[in-house]
Amino acid sequence: MPAGTFHYVYTVRRKLVVAGDFCNASGWRTRAASVALFGDDPAHNKGLDQIFNDGVVRVEAPKARALLAEGGALTAERRAYLEQLLAWAEALRAELPKGEGREATLKPKVEEALLDVRRALEILL
Repeated sequence: MPAGTFHYVYTVRRKLVVAGDFCNASGWRTRAASVALFGDDPAHNKGLDQIFNDGVVRVEAPKARALLAEGGALTAERRAYLEQLLAWAEALRAELPKGEGREATLKPKVEEALLDVRRALEILL
């Protein structure tokens, strides 16, 4: 379900639901626009820079490394997603003032992870 979609859920049995915002390279612009319009929700304990760093270092870089090792090919969808990831990195670096998380996007682990993503985009056709 796209970010910002209002919905109603009806269930026959009582249950407990744990939910939260999920943000990745496909939805970072929507989250940023939402925060700009409505302000940041104090319930969000992570900023876009932290979400980005966790995602690129722990999730996307290992996937890119594995694809490079296998010599596989990127699907059009995967290529578009990785391009969005790089766009997100550039936007974070351009928009975050010093001292507000910008330095976090410049950490060596993040730089290394972004390099792996760039290599995958350049090498895997």
